[in-house]
Amino acid sequence: FESYDLYSYNKNMASSTYKGAEVDAYIRYSLDNDSSTTAVLAELVSRTTGDVLEKYTIEPGESVTFSHPTKVNANNSNITVTYDTSLASANTPGALKFSANDDVYSTIIVPAYQINTTRYVTESGKVLATYGLQTIAGQVVTPSSVRVFTGYDYVATTTKAVQGPYPKGTVYLAGTVQKDTVQYKVIREIVENDQAVLKFYYLDPTYKGEVDWRGTDTTGFIELLTTSPTTYKVGTIYDYNINSKITAPFTIDPTKNVMVFKESEQNEQGSKYRVIAQ
Repeated sequence: FESYDLYSYNKNMASSTYKGAEVDAYIRYSLDNDSSTTAVLAELVSRTTGDVLEKYTIEPGESVTFSHPTKVNANNSNITVTYDTSLASANTPGALKFSANDDVYSTIIVPAYQINTTRYVTESGKVLATYGLQTIAGQVVTPSSVRVFTGYDYVATTTKAVQGPYPKGTVYLAGTVQKDTVQYKVIREIVENDQAVLKFYYLDPTYKGEVDWRGTDTTGFIELLTTSPTTYKVGTIYDYNINSKITAPFTIDPTKNVMVFKESEQNEQGSKYRVIAQ
């Protein structure tokens, strides 16, 4: 029902910071055909050969760790996937969180099973026949073909989208990064049945209180950017943001030509840091 490309996970890269190696693979999440189960099959799949490199079955509340990345390079970080039930509702058994150390890089909602129904109905409302197909929320389904009913002529086919994993207006934590002075959280908001936006919040260096790294409270954060609505499209891998409007107020540093959002106080060593963008 969903996948996460490790190309988006930059800790396993050959760089001066991480000194690891890219893992040419993605994680594929699948549900069983049995609608009475909520377990998820998580598979690490090679992008080159399609071979399954490592796999686990995860039950709600459990965590598993993929060790293949450190087999590729000892400096790489292993991958932890947690089946988080804090977001469970009538529409979903929970969410899968891809994390390393204290950082959450991806949160994917586990879809609920549902029945998609094709109805053959007369213009007066009389039901001639029905056909049900078990699917999961978000799965692309096509109505059954036109059928012949004696004494009736075909007029039209209409389709209606079923409810996605979460209704419009739902917000939840999509990811966090806490590394030195790079500290931010991302919140996903459902804006339509099949569309969501991501809101990026950076830690305010002038804030002195406690902040929430595990939920949607944004006290102590700066709202920097809201993406354009993203929608999964069949046949595509990524749906890119096209909104470049910065939400937070800022000033321009003329010496470096960067936007400055906030600046911390000096520490005991006389150093301070700023939240900037270019």
